[in-house]
Amino acid sequence: MNVFEFLALALSLGIVNGLALNTGHELGHKKETFDRWMAKLVLAVVGYGHFFIEHNKGHHRDVATPMDPATSRMGESIYSFSLREIPGAFKRAWDLEEQRLSRCGKSVWSLENEVLQPMILTAVLYAGLLAFFGPLMLIFLPIQMAFGWWQLTSANYIEHYGLLREKMSDGRYERQQPHHSWNSNHIMSNLILFHLQRHSDHHAHPTRSYQSLRDFKDLPSLPSGYPGMFLAAMFPSWFRSIMDHRVLDWAKGDLDKIQIQPGKREFYERKFGSNNVNKIIPLAKHYEALTQEFTALYPYIINYKSEESNKWYNEILTPTLAKMASEGFKINKNFQKHFDINEKFSIKEDKIYGWYNFCTTTGRPTNNFNKINFSALKHDSGERDSFEADNDILIEMDYEGYHPRIIAYLAGYNINDKESVHTQLAKMYFETEEIDAEMYKKSKELTFQQMYGGISKKYLKHEYFNKTQKFIDNLWEEFNEKGYVKTLIARRRLLKGNYKNITPQKLFNYYIQAFETEYNITLLSRIFKFLEGKKTKMVLYVYDSMLFDFSLEDGKETLQSLNKLVSSDFPIKLKRGSTYSSLKAL
Repeated sequence: MNVFEFLALALSLGIVNGLALNTGHELGHKKETFDRWMAKLVLAVVGYGHFFIEHNKGHHRDVATPMDPATSRMGESIYSFSLREIPGAFKRAWDLEEQRLSRCGKSVWSLENEVLQPMILTAVLYAGLLAFFGPLMLIFLPIQMAFGWWQLTSANYIEHYGLLREKMSDGRYERQQPHHSWNSNHIMSNLILFHLQRHSDHHAHPTRSYQSLRDFKDLPSLPSGYPGMFLAAMFPSWFRSIMDHRVLDWAKGDLDKIQIQPGKREFYERKFGSNNVNKIIPLAKHYEALTQEFTALYPYIINYKSEESNKWYNEILTPTLAKMASEGFKINKNFQKHFDINEKFSIKEDKIYGWYNFCTTTGRPTNNFNKINFSALKHDSGERDSFEADNDILIEMDYEGYHPRIIAYLAGYNINDKESVHTQLAKMYFETEEIDAEMYKKSKELTFQQMYGGISKKYLKHEYFNKTQKFIDNLWEEFNEKGYVKTLIARRRLLKGNYKNITPQKLFNYYIQAFETEYNITLLSRIFKFLEGKKTKMVLYVYDSMLFDFSLEDGKETLQSLNKLVSSDFPIKLKRGSTYSSLKAL
């Protein structure tokens, strides 16, 4: 065999192994143990076994952010990219496994290390080939390996070139969206590459079989299939002439929304200009204009809110509800049976995201998704069965007799936390210590009548309602004297001029709902801080209920701490279940 034949054979095998890497990629996304081991075996043949961890747990998490070595930057050549991506991929994979094993109390050199496993397979395979074919393998194997790696690097290079997820106010990047991947729908290359070119749908649904991956016309599109783009990438000037203006169009001309190679920004600003208004208008002029606007609006703002409430709205309410809306609630195949929702535009990664509106009369936020009202989901229709845990289990923490207990707190009446508030009030209504189910039900009806319809004189003899009525009277007196009352926590003004046909009872109801909201939102802010760095997340907040998608990895201590945090002032009921409809008392 001459040198030409030797190189041709090595490169041919490199092409085959490049395709094998794609096969390993497809198998690595499966959940079955056999498929996952086949992925490791296939990847081991070309000496790239760490891809199994790096891609699934690293790239899919960090894609289109500066933390991802497998996302190329606008202006970055494929050659520079390869020097950053290949070692960066291995380092990230190793770090991820080290962290996982550390949590399990095991060494990174354990045989459970899923980076080490395919490395051992590679070592055994290559040692066998070296022993069988001799020293010639020391040249042959690196050539075919490098060419296989190059094809994977080429794919990574073109799939997210220049794309960048926006950074949110809390410092995290937005969830990856379909527009954070370049796509191609060329038939032949799609068949060869297991529809990898339908890349947006792959990132949205990593475990979806390649046969089911879909293409949408409104997604970022490459001008050619992967083979053509691989060739273009080898000539940086040609590639940039093809892609840079497409990236600019994707970002709507805003260079700040593009991931640009360090040192290349000035080049692109000269080439494309800048639509960054801060570079056109001096910052001092922005400040001047905003100061004028604020001065004009201030009298109206201060009539509604105080300085205290502005601080609470800006630092607690708004970021907390924004965080709440970004968490995502996992749905299943039952969802489309009950809700007529356009999946393409409303559902991301099999999750829906609530929309919280706090611009209501009392400030009590509503929670909707498209046309779905979460507070009105029916228990017996199967609607709630559409929602399930993304981690391990759903945990609901629901306040017991929330409004009657809030009233007791505000009115200065002591209620026993060890017994249902409705049982305690039933004993007063019926003047007996023995309360049956019918009495309990009637007690709830009577209590809500007093709370929202006005307190009957015959119950004023009881201390709970006597103190409540005095609180209502004092609230009404202050309201008429000042023209407003301030809420207890946020110090927001409930202005007389904002309400038509206001009555003492209506004012009282607004005040109670405002307290509930402000207490809950302040608590939610503390909960999110507590959950930082944990897999457990809060997925739903509806009035007196908080729903958590709990990860068993976080341990019993996390659940106990959450329980203690939520029930610090008012008792709660705990429920658990795999779906929203299957919640049962703990």
